Amino acid sequence: MIIIREFVLHILWLAEA
Repeated sequence: MIIIREFVLHILWLAEA
């Protein structure tokens, strides 16, 4: 499932921001 992967990636990006 790529959707979950993209979701996690977005969260990581926001957390790093």
